[in-house]
Amino acid sequence: MVLNYEKTIAGAFRDASDALIVVKKQRVVREEQEKLVAAAEDATRLARIRYQGGATSYLEVLTTDSRLFTARLNLVSSREGQAQSLVQLYEALGGIVFIPRPRPHSHAPPSSQVGQRLVSLKGIGKIPFSELAKGEFGVSLSKLECVDIREPSVTKL
Repeated sequence: MVLNYEKTIAGAFRDASDALIVVKKQRVVREEQEKLVAAAEDATRLARIRYQGGATSYLEVLTTDSRLFTARLNLVSSREGQAQSLVQLYEALGGIVFIPRPRPHSHAPPSSQVGQRLVSLKGIGKIPFSELAKGEFGVSLSKLECVDIREPSVTKL
């Protein structure tokens, strides 16, 4: 019995450690993608200036636009990867509750929250996880509370 308990605890620590590593790697990937987008925006701006000055063809403008759009798509994918890694971390720490679809005639959460993960931030309030993933809140684990809106209890991480 004690051996199973120790294995469970060791597994939980391993899962949390692995999730922390993935979060760090995904953050680095997102930061690099942001730098690539900034560089692509500069290249597009310069290509337009050169075209307006008659120094280059419109093909260069189109090519740099295409590279910019690709960089932006990759940035969105990296943000999604970062959000998914945060979800895995919070789940490894025992947080984040998935809100299931409501049963008929039950007290249901607002339709905008059905099927979403909600996070309660001290001083900010409850927000969908998708908003948290945008990185605008500067969240640290010490300020994170995970909420199941079906029940009034709050789990602090």
